[in-house]
Amino acid sequence: MKKTKIGVKKGFLPTVLGLLWLLGVWAVFYLFIGNEYLLPSPWACLCEAAKLLLSGGFYSAFLTTLGRAGLAALISASIAFPLAGAAFAWEWLARFLSPLIAVLRSLPTLAVLLLLLVFFGGNGGAICVAVTAALPMLYTAFFTSLSGADKQVLEMCKAYRVPVWKRVIGVYLPAALPKLTNECGAALSFALKVTVSAEILTTVFQSVGGLMQEARLAAQTATLMALTLLVCGVGLLLEWVFSAWARRLERRFL
Repeated sequence: MKKTKIGVKKGFLPTVLGLLWLLGVWAVFYLFIGNEYLLPSPWACLCEAAKLLLSGGFYSAFLTTLGRAGLAALISASIAFPLAGAAFAWEWLARFLSPLIAVLRSLPTLAVLLLLLVFFGGNGGAICVAVTAALPMLYTAFFTSLSGADKQVLEMCKAYRVPVWKRVIGVYLPAALPKLTNECGAALSFALKVTVSAEILTTVFQSVGGLMQEARLAAQTATLMALTLLVCGVGLLLEWVFSAWARRLERRFL
C-alpha cells in the first residue's frame, strides 16, 4: 500500500507542476499583451468557468455535445472492431482495407465536414465527421492489440486443437482489452473535440460549439476560453478514466 501511495504522489506532483507552469506562461503573456479582449487573465477565465458550471444551460448543451461524441465513438467502434477482427483473421482483407484506413486517417477534418453538411446537415454532419476521425484510430488499435497475443500460447492452442472461440475468449481478448480500453478513451476524447469543432462551424444551437459561437459573436473572450478549458478538462478526464481502467485490466489479464 505504501508503494502505491508513493507512486501516486510521484505521478501527481509533476502533473500539478506542469499545470502551474502553464498558468504561469499564460499569466506572463497576459501581462505582456495587456488586452482582455485578445487574451483574458487566467483568473477571469476560471471565474467564467465557475459561472458556466453553476448555470443549467451549460449542462444541457454539454450533455448534447457529449451525446453526439459518444454516439460517434459507438458507431466507430461497432464498425472498427468487426473489421479489425476480420482483417486479423484474413490477411488479404487487411491489405484490402489498408488504403481505406490510411485515407480516413489523413482526411482533413474541415473539408470532410463541409462535404458532409451537404448530405446530413449540422447535427448529422457533426456526428459523421467524428466517426471518420475515430474509426481509423479504433481499427488500428484493435488490430495491433490482437497482434500482441502470446505466440507460444497460440501454438499450444493449435497443438491441442483448442476451438477458435476459446482462443478468442482466452487469449486474444485478454491481450487486446487493456490497450483497446486505453485507445477507446483517446478516441472518445478526440471525438468530443472534433464534434465541438463541427458544432462551431455549423452553428449548432444547444451545444458547446453553439455556446462558443455565441461567445465569439458577443466578443466574450473569457467565456470562449473558459468553454475551451472545460472541453479540454473533460477530454483529459475521459482519457484518465479509461487509462486507469486499462491499467486494472492489464494487472488482471497480463
